Amino acid sequence: MSASYEILVPGNSLEWQGGFLGFANLTLVTTSQGLLLFDTGHYINRSALVAALRARDLVPSDIDKVFLSHIHFDHANNVDLFTKATIFLGKADWEYVQDPAPDDLFVPWGIHEQLRKNRIELLDHDTEIGGGLKALKLRGHTPGSMGLVFESDRGDTVVIAGDAIKNINEVINGRQAEVEHRFPVAASLADDEASIRRVIEIADRIIPGHFPELEKEHDTFTPVSTQRITLEFT
Repeated sequence: MSASYEILVPGNSLEWQGGFLGFANLTLVTTSQGLLLFDTGHYINRSALVAALRARDLVPSDIDKVFLSHIHFDHANNVDLFTKATIFLGKADWEYVQDPAPDDLFVPWGIHEQLRKNRIELLDHDTEIGGGLKALKLRGHTPGSMGLVFESDRGDTVVIAGDAIKNINEVINGRQAEVEHRFPVAASLADDEASIRRVIEIADRIIPGHFPELEKEHDTFTPVSTQRITLEFT
């Protein structure tokens, strides 16, 4: 059973002196069982997400399933738009956000209360979630980080990796670029490396958390497209 997919809102790894813009890739997956949105982004790309859905004659209530790779603000803030969707997320992340570390700047305030308004499916291992889609346990970036794998309508294996692989450098180096934001602090680099290896071994195409889609060519992954961002000053 195959599925089609499209990146609705492209991600990036832009940083500035005071922090980062850090849009996550927001990907729509179409299956025989309906529509799934992988990650929902944060407030800075909220209007872009709604506009991308509208351009496809969709509204948030048309989305049957929302898959959160992990519960950081740049991936999960806009989940409140999808009031009718079943939410899939890692069990370990769900348990952590009940009482996050007081100095954790990346978990959205009140996210656990917002998520309780939806039907929640907690994932603790590789799990078939319907329509030919399979959740992958990719812990490391967070204890409950999850990805999604499926066969595309082109016949290749696609892995949407979330921040288990944020960009092409993490594919090349085989490890996460930054670890200082980890909570719990004891998160293991070994988990990162194992998750990255796993994705590389099974994927023909990778959609990273904050970088254009990657395609395997002769055992090397290269970007499918260039990353272009237009900034307007008004």
